[in-house]
Amino acid sequence: MRAFSVIIPSLTVAALLLSVACDSFEDLERTYDITPDESFHPLIMNAQLDAGQEIHTVWLHLGGPDKTTPATVPDLSVTVNGAPVFQGETELGSQVFQTAFHSGDRVRFEARGGSVYSEVTVPSPAKIVAAEAVNSDEENLLKCRVTLRDEGGQKNWYRLGAVLEVRYKKHYPDERVEDCIIQRALDESDIDTSDDAVISSGYSTSDVDFNSLLVPENAWHIFDDSAFDGREVTLKPSISSFFINADWKYYLYNYYGPGEEYDGTEISDVQKALLLKVYSLTEQQYLYLRAVTQLDYYGYDFNFLVEPVPLPTNVEGGLGLVAIDMPAVARIEL
Repeated sequence: MRAFSVIIPSLTVAALLLSVACDSFEDLERTYDITPDESFHPLIMNAQLDAGQEIHTVWLHLGGPDKTTPATVPDLSVTVNGAPVFQGETELGSQVFQTAFHSGDRVRFEARGGSVYSEVTVPSPAKIVAAEAVNSDEENLLKCRVTLRDEGGQKNWYRLGAVLEVRYKKHYPDERVEDCIIQRALDESDIDTSDDAVISSGYSTSDVDFNSLLVPENAWHIFDDSAFDGREVTLKPSISSFFINADWKYYLYNYYGPGEEYDGTEISDVQKALLLKVYSLTEQQYLYLRAVTQLDYYGYDFNFLVEPVPLPTNVEGGLGLVAIDMPAVARIEL
């Protein structure tokens, strides 16, 4: 793994903003520094893929000294354990492909005749042994507990995420009944880990916490097993979202798209669940999200007064970060 960072004044640095596909959280902007050079146009390949999904996106940009532009690659290939899942010309700026990932899969991305490539191994899922959530005095807030059993003898890296799931039955006028599922990935800002000793990294949301002025908030809720190697640990996140206690039956009855009208359907058996997800990460992805957290904390202000932040890249012959994380899911009925 390499870290690509140039420590020179901002007037001679170009910030390359990259859109990165993330199946389990919103797309992010990423920044790489390069020395201004009219002849330097690296292919920037980014993908942060969720092994719990089957639809994935690779993002492709062409770098330059002052900006990046969406790239079309004539010969992108994606293989899983040597078997192709996509080969050919990409769309402008991105490529969507479909496949299922499993623990231990070796996934390789190649372009430009193999001169630009990245190869990653899908990690094993974490072991969740218990999970629960309780309502708090604050509306639309759940205080959660999720217990992991860490595998000893090796270094492990994790990220915490959450999804709200709504299941219901839709009854049509012709007596058809359809089982429906809505899943909404909660934003990272909906997850508060500031009171969790393992995930907070010393940051507190308290206005009087002086340390919060020095340490960036752990916005992506990443952590490693340094404090619990080979043992169990209980995480204590709080989940806050309007959608937790929303009257979903009301919304399902009354929401129509543009030009749509009520079609006579009825809604029944509405059930809600919170899916707490603990993602196993590779070391590259963990360091990448740490670096992005710092860059965001500095406001992407590249000048000689700001502490340099190495941004890892695992794309040989180009730039970018390709990663696949594996979720373990704890389902909590609400």
